[in-house]
Amino acid sequence: MKMLPVSPIWYGREKSIMDIFVPIQFHRVAIEKIGSRRDTEQKVETYKDMFYKDTTLSDRVSIQGDPGMGKTTFLAKLVLDWCGSDSSKVSKTSSNFRDVETLQNFRFVFYIKFRDSIGQSKVVDMIKTQIIDEIYFNEMQQTEAYNLLGSIMERETCLASIDGLNEWTDHTNENPIPKMYTLSKKCVVLITFNNDHGKWLISVSKILKSEHL
Repeated sequence: MKMLPVSPIWYGREKSIMDIFVPIQFHRVAIEKIGSRRDTEQKVETYKDMFYKDTTLSDRVSIQGDPGMGKTTFLAKLVLDWCGSDSSKVSKTSSNFRDVETLQNFRFVFYIKFRDSIGQSKVVDMIKTQIIDEIYFNEMQQTEAYNLLGSIMERETCLASIDGLNEWTDHTNENPIPKMYTLSKKCVVLITFNNDHGKWLISVSKILKSEHL
């Protein structure tokens, strides 16, 4: 996650995300009652702007944009900023999203990818498969860690950072989006998706009822 390839044709040539990250111009989007979206032209330039309404922490935040605009890279940078939020190191890539101290409000951050969650509908199961099962190979340890995950989410303020909603499909055709109700109310969900899916995105926006960027 910390390194990115410089070019798809230059195998093995990588640079740190912090060295090559280009800030994204985020604008807050208002979601109307009928499901339509309206650009408010209100810039979002800090993590506080992204996750808070005044002093209230939002429970759902979605980032919509064109393919290749840098949504995945932004999520990776967010995780790296969170990992270093208790140190004196601050990203020097831009003046945007330098308030890493805001991320200290999250005791745990879980980064997962929808494209690696085919066949799964519950976000907690995605966390188990992509994080817990990759750390622990012993089945007993996996079970203990999964049970601990539930306890953590009930007690602590967490962030589930999930990339690429448009890459997820439900084989049962019963769920328009993954089941997020399995997450604790203390767990904030940040989701990214592309804006090239027309009416499908409108229905997703209505269901998420989120801060939309």
